[in-house]
Amino acid sequence: MKKIFRLIRSPEEKPVIHKTEKEYKNHIGTSINHLYEKSLHPKDLMNTVVARELAEERDVFTRAFLMQFQREYLIES
Repeated sequence: MKKIFRLIRSPEEKPVIHKTEKEYKNHIGTSINHLYEKSLHPKDLMNTVVARELAEERDVFTRAFLMQFQREYLIES
């Protein structure tokens, strides 16, 4: 597996919704943008009830993490 070294955050770089797998694999964004790009997908895309429930939990957790990270980042800036 190829290691990817990413910046954690870059205020200048906005999240990108990739149209193809190749486009996604060729783009090295920030770790925070990765959460926006991959982890915050709507639960409606899941195929089963259990998957939708887990996706909802993941969404709540990820959004809380991002809000906390933002608060800490702004304090440090």
